Amino acid sequence: MKEGEINTMSSYPDRASFKRDYDDGPGYGRRDDRGGRGGYGGGRRRDDRRGYGGGRGGYGGRSSYDDRGGNPGDLHRRHENLYPALTEEELFGQKVGTEALQTGERDYSIYQDVKVSVDFARAIKEVSPIATFEDLSREPFDLDPEVYQNTVRAKYFQPTPIQKHALPTGMVGYDLLACSQTGSGKTCAFIIPILHRIATEKLKLYTMSPGHHEDREFRFNPKGGRAYPFCIIMSPTRELVQQTAKASWMLSYGTSILTRVAYGGDPSGPQRDALQMGCDILVATPGRLLDFIKQGVVETTYVRFVVFDECDRMLDMGFEPQIRDILHELPPIHHSIQDPSNPDITHQIERQTLLFSATFPKEIKNLAMEFLRQDRLVSITVGQIGSSNPNLAQRVVLVERSNDKLRLLTEYITGQNADLNNMLTDVYGADKEQDPSLSTVSSVAGISEEFNEAMNATYPDSHAARHETLNKDGIIQYQTIVFTNFKSEADRIFRYFDDMRYRVAVIHGDMTQKERENNLKYFKAGRTNILIGTDVAQRGLDIPNVRLVLNYDLPGNVDDYTHRIGRTGRAGRPGLAVTFVCPDRDNVSALKDIRRKMMDTKQPIPDWFNRTIDEMLSDKRNAKNARRGGGGGGRGGGGRGDRGYGGDRGYGGGRGGYGGDRGRY
Repeated sequence: MKEGEINTMSSYPDRASFKRDYDDGPGYGRRDDRGGRGGYGGGRRRDDRRGYGGGRGGYGGRSSYDDRGGNPGDLHRRHENLYPALTEEELFGQKVGTEALQTGERDYSIYQDVKVSVDFARAIKEVSPIATFEDLSREPFDLDPEVYQNTVRAKYFQPTPIQKHALPTGMVGYDLLACSQTGSGKTCAFIIPILHRIATEKLKLYTMSPGHHEDREFRFNPKGGRAYPFCIIMSPTRELVQQTAKASWMLSYGTSILTRVAYGGDPSGPQRDALQMGCDILVATPGRLLDFIKQGVVETTYVRFVVFDECDRMLDMGFEPQIRDILHELPPIHHSIQDPSNPDITHQIERQTLLFSATFPKEIKNLAMEFLRQDRLVSITVGQIGSSNPNLAQRVVLVERSNDKLRLLTEYITGQNADLNNMLTDVYGADKEQDPSLSTVSSVAGISEEFNEAMNATYPDSHAARHETLNKDGIIQYQTIVFTNFKSEADRIFRYFDDMRYRVAVIHGDMTQKERENNLKYFKAGRTNILIGTDVAQRGLDIPNVRLVLNYDLPGNVDDYTHRIGRTGRAGRPGLAVTFVCPDRDNVSALKDIRRKMMDTKQPIPDWFNRTIDEMLSDKRNAKNARRGGGGGGRGGGGRGDRGYGGDRGYGGGRGGYGGDRGRY
């Protein structure tokens, strides 16, 4: 028996016993307003609140958002971000508006020529990269059959460079320090190895966690009433937590593995209730996770895997103290645990840590040195650290006065700006029927006349009603994200376009979690075509149809710029990012870094952009010299002044010498 493994025991429940039968009976209603079709009354709620159905026409439970009764299936519907989607179609199908990862439409070919650097610790054997996902199903990996089948359902066939190297590294149990650009498949690179090891090493024997997400009886078992996760995944934002959890739900479909979430901004009660019903993988923001650990809701005894997703962002947001506190709450990297069936047998366990980051500042290197196994460490860098998609076109636009930005944005949104139309043509081609323009106001062949008439009847004075890029089902195909630095500005832009009857949404930090989730849900589903956001929307959001990112305000640093523009051109698709440059307000240091990034990816640099940066640098130097120079004149004149640095010759006044030598600069 290999070190760290446990014996396979006949008492381990058969996989099929964990599968949920989501039929139309009174116990598990369909996701509509009537609940299940079986019998009258719909069945009693599982949280023991009395109330039997009623609702529409007497069938099934009440409406899904009613707390007064209904069937157990309502538990998922009231807290949809805490529980997985119920059906295979919703997870993997092409159904409009679902959260399915439609990987079959993605083109990762542009990444294949990207340089990959892999560094193995001296003490370990090198692992060869995979060429296809099918390679994982064969020796030496033997990916769990259910997990592999889910990769097929999700149309994962050709791995990206980070997946080629990170997947086999994770499967064999090495620690990983990985750098790869946004949208390159990092989530899959760590989820699959973790699911595989939980399933094949039969870790659920240790905690006896239940086999489906709504087993409320587990909380009354000896091991119940708290979460015993095997894996903790830390992410910087609520939106990224939800997105990662949904990817885990998809790839664990048909298995007994439970994924839960924990994040701030929502009441902790529903999250705590879900955790008390069992948890194998916990995706969380550091703050809420630490709270649950200290409250005893999450028990860390069995944690075998730790993942840092977008670690640089977590440090930027000030989470380093919480991260360190969490890591100190975990068992040692090397520790032993009792066999679940025989307390006299112990197993030696090593914790596996996977760290993903777009950049590697000193703080991340320190974390890696302290908490990763240096003798089991693999470092992978895909492309240049902090790089962006080479298929993403980056453009800068001069705005002479900050007051002109809204006017220019309006021209862009309403399709009246020839420069933007030319950019779109350069990126996406001129044939709109074959490759429709990104512009939110372009017309596309194939939209039904009935739909256009309905839109015009609903919004008679709206540009959006006449010109949105829609498919035959009325879903907006190509979308735009506008980034601003200020919450008040985001609200102002939102109100402006909302008054014009555009389908626009906004997200920023002052909104409630429910408002943010709803607005993102509508945008992802194609019910809105413009999203106005602050940097809360810059990280991790994977919305395939975003083809234009507009930096209305210049980001504060190049890392924020990289993550903003990474919302388009994802998964190998082309994309366009346009940044408004306003010399009277913008930070010249950020402009220099953006110019350097554009040069690194061979983007065209306009002459005016170079001149603007040079002039701003010159003005900055002159202002600095003026502040430092000028010389003193001594008190009241007469005496020789102190030496002055910077500025022209200064005179002390009267007959008393000059106030200082000529400035140094």
